[in-house]
Amino acid sequence: MTNAGHAGFDTLVAYWLDELDAEAESRLDGHLLECEACGRALDEVMALAAGVREAFTRGAVHAFVPESFVKRLEAGGAALRVYRLAPGDSVHCTILPADRFVVSRLEAPLAGVRRVDATVEAQGQERQSFRDVPFDAASGTVTLLPAAEALRAMPTHTERVRLVAVDEGGERELGTYTFHHARHGG
Repeated sequence: MTNAGHAGFDTLVAYWLDELDAEAESRLDGHLLECEACGRALDEVMALAAGVREAFTRGAVHAFVPESFVKRLEAGGAALRVYRLAPGDSVHCTILPADRFVVSRLEAPLAGVRRVDATVEAQGQERQSFRDVPFDAASGTVTLLPAAEALRAMPTHTERVRLVAVDEGGERELGTYTFHHARHGG
């Protein structure tokens, strides 16, 4: 709870995602029964979650995701096209009409890494940058889920993803990964 006696946004998100311990969940359950403002705030979190889910389902979101997210897609029966690349690798890739999502598992030396940033470049120009992307140090992977909707519409082209570790001393390159995308049917 915040100083004003209301549940904070992070707490409500953790509650919605079932990430609170049993004691904290029980306290929040009781609070939600009595606090109309927190009940409305939880409704907003639920609406936001529904919107994010719908955007991902449509393939409108380009994001780095935890591997647990991909496992939920697989468990739900989503058709995935999967690519796995080591640092310096390149792959010829596409998305077919039957593919719901494209998953790129980028291997990297992640032992001891505290933060990973990423950039996506096309034709030598930075197109997007991402700060503090999720990663799995134990498996040495960073998982990218490009926006399937946009990927389907893209012409044949080459993109590079660059991962860097960031700490107090600065940045250290973890790897660059090259995707030679071929538009399906063109």
